[in-house]
Amino acid sequence: MELILSHENADFDAVGSMLAAHKLYPHAIPVLPERLNRNVAGFLALFASVLPFVEREEWPDERLTSAILTDTQQLPPFKGITKRVKIRIIDHHPLKKPLSPKIEYEGEVIGAVSTLLTERLQVAQIRLSSLEATLIALGIYEDTGSFQFSNTTPRDLKAAAYLQGQGADLDMISRFLDLPLNSAQQGLYEYFVRSLETRNIEGYSVMVGATRIDERMGELSVVAN
Repeated sequence: MELILSHENADFDAVGSMLAAHKLYPHAIPVLPERLNRNVAGFLALFASVLPFVEREEWPDERLTSAILTDTQQLPPFKGITKRVKIRIIDHHPLKKPLSPKIEYEGEVIGAVSTLLTERLQVAQIRLSSLEATLIALGIYEDTGSFQFSNTTPRDLKAAAYLQGQGADLDMISRFLDLPLNSAQQGLYEYFVRSLETRNIEGYSVMVGATRIDERMGELSVVAN
């Protein structure tokens, strides 16, 4: 049995790339991380019943032969993954450390790993439903800041255009990307705004702020953005 996995606190690029990998490798089971970002959880609360994802506690307890990791180079803790399981990483981040010869790495530094997999879907001429195209596109839009982040490449734009041609719903993309901060996030944001210091480092203006929180808070990347 082959699984498709990604990182905890999964964002849309993690989950969208898992879906795209499943379309390319339909025999592989996409197993959701235990923790999802709030907007991802909201999306799946509405549409999980018509998508191929399996909850962690629902996956069939069978012997694993291989696993595909998307949007991460760190193998998540998962029952049944041993040194005998073949690992294939599909990622869009630079390699952080040398990998074991037993681990296969496929990646390029681009805006989103969903872009990389969308290109493969296009080459393979695999049709997508409007919902599938929307979820994969959400991964590209979120990880590129709707094409405003400096990591955006022309390939990300082309992949998003292809997904729109497959039926990606731009209104739905806007709806799930523009969630307001919750009260805890808002309080942290306001603290940072008050405490930020601007420093000139090698010709760049860098804003620095720090705080300490006494309990777990999810989605800090939303506050940082």
